[in-house]
Amino acid sequence: MEHPIQIATYYNYQAKDGALVRKDGDTEIRVAAISGRLVYIGIRKAILPKVELEFLDIRLLGSDNVYYCLSLNVEYSPASNIFNVVPCINPNTPLMIKAFKDKEYTALCVFQEGKALKYAYTKDDPKGKPDWISTRKGWDRTDEITFFINSLEPLAAKITEINKATQEPSAKSAISDLPIDELFNDVPPGW
Repeated sequence: MEHPIQIATYYNYQAKDGALVRKDGDTEIRVAAISGRLVYIGIRKAILPKVELEFLDIRLLGSDNVYYCLSLNVEYSPASNIFNVVPCINPNTPLMIKAFKDKEYTALCVFQEGKALKYAYTKDDPKGKPDWISTRKGWDRTDEITFFINSLEPLAAKITEINKATQEPSAKSAISDLPIDELFNDVPPGW
């Protein structure tokens, strides 16, 4: 079976100021949500001049045959919003990721079949998710982030099976082959 997408179009988004934002030249294009079939979810390391960062990369194939890529620094709350619903995601059902302003932060909510997915890890039932550790320098989330990264594996494996069955091109290579400046137009100041 030949895949219907001959030339892939990629839109790379960041969560910013209560919206999903991508650059088109010098213009910022803001959308409230992206939607499609989840074809990739994983972690990518990016080495910048002063630091090595990890990003949660998500790739959706929209009904318009456009790939919508979302890259989130694992240390920031929008990535935590996604990590917290990963066990609830059905990879056979299209999803929508919607951005909104939560106090002064950008938050993300994942919807499937018209309903917001509930957090799998709660204060009352953390399901093994480690707590943050208070240190002299602030909060240490290292154990929590490691837990979240490890929690991606079952979903990623299911997506790989679905991609093989539908002959979806390698979703991982399409993201990781893009230069970092195409994925991240705005590196946080001081990094």
